[in-house]
Amino acid sequence: MPDSSLSRDDVHPAAPSTHGGSSADTRESPAETAGTTTAETPNVTRRRVLATLGGGGVASLAGCPSALTGSSTPLEARWVSDTRTEYGQNHHEIGVVSTGDGTVIGIPLNDMPGTDGCGMVALDGRGEVRWRDDREMECDPHGIGDVYTGDVDGDGDPELLVGTKDAGVLAFDARSGDVAFQQPLIETVPYSAPVVFEDPVGGERLLATVDNSGTIHVTEGDGSTRWSEALGATVYPAPLVVDLDGDGHQEMLVVTGRNPGRVTAFDHEGSVVWETELGDGGREWRLIDREDGRGVVVSTWGGEVLLLDPPTGDIRWSVSAAYRGVVGAFDGQYVYSSARNGTVNALDPADGSVAWTQDALDSEGPAVEPTVGNVTGSDAADVVFASHDGTVGLLDPENGTIRHEESLDGDLYTPPKAVDLQGNGRDDVVALYGDGRVAALSYEE
Repeated sequence: MPDSSLSRDDVHPAAPSTHGGSSADTRESPAETAGTTTAETPNVTRRRVLATLGGGGVASLAGCPSALTGSSTPLEARWVSDTRTEYGQNHHEIGVVSTGDGTVIGIPLNDMPGTDGCGMVALDGRGEVRWRDDREMECDPHGIGDVYTGDVDGDGDPELLVGTKDAGVLAFDARSGDVAFQQPLIETVPYSAPVVFEDPVGGERLLATVDNSGTIHVTEGDGSTRWSEALGATVYPAPLVVDLDGDGHQEMLVVTGRNPGRVTAFDHEGSVVWETELGDGGREWRLIDREDGRGVVVSTWGGEVLLLDPPTGDIRWSVSAAYRGVVGAFDGQYVYSSARNGTVNALDPADGSVAWTQDALDSEGPAVEPTVGNVTGSDAADVVFASHDGTVGLLDPENGTIRHEESLDGDLYTPPKAVDLQGNGRDDVVALYGDGRVAALSYEE
């Protein structure tokens, strides 16, 4: 059984494990980044703490400054959901999807061993519980994995897909919570989200699942197996799907954690196209589009951020920029990464050079990857940062200056989502606390 005391940062073992649990890594000092320049930053605005409010469904904060301490800033909390768990280190990612009758936020709730009530909870755009599915199993921190949004059965209605310890992969109708798909595709425990994709040559809708022990299943929409493979190594991020050679077929990339750390490319029939050794192993990754083609950006456990060429697996560049950290979003100009101490780096995808560094966030704990959204409604995108201590804010993508900052009443282990909950053309920031609550913040001029 996984160790319930471990966070998203420290659940990952120092050696291969099928349970994703071991002693926490206590390294705390950041790795030095050669060639990094620090952006000039103004005095950080006074941080405010989002007060813990009582039960009763939803704590709505819009237009209620008395619920906050400190002076007002443009980044205001709108609501906090009433979905608290006893377990305080929920570290599996939420999923957000737009349906015909509003936004649905899917929360994978895990809890302490020996308790019940873990499962999937769906909120609407106001933070109210729309439906929930409590699993009939003994809870633990890895009973429910990351959430993916897609259409597994091809009926045009969105689903929330998740791996579970007791029922394998489940796809819930996002609006009703009805189970649209269920297959026993998890050999050990879930971690990353299942991924839905379509083979443009054959037209089939396929589902790729990789559990924490590295067992891969690619299945069709009816659950029949297309191919399977056991890597025999721990896997954390979801697989990436990309046409490597331009033949129209979608290939799949899988990155393993430590011992060994490698990226493996499989063709549409499950044969290995190439393998690239990573040494420290891959922790998080992103598929990006560059001027000279697509690339795969990987952050490793040793603090390296590197770019792989999808057709060949060759490493184009590698820089030390994310000590115990993760690579986050790409906005078309920069790839953003964060380190365990809260430092955010903006990397040029052409060569990995560091365009700017923001190191005034000063957090210690599991790194949370940056994301990108249009929160302020300006012409330029906003870099949304979050740190383990509950600080959420916006950075200027041009120089890393802190635009706005807010402190929430809870630890964070997963990246926030940027999504327009109000239909006003601006993204709200949706963040999952470690205790299972979800907070929504919006920019108010």
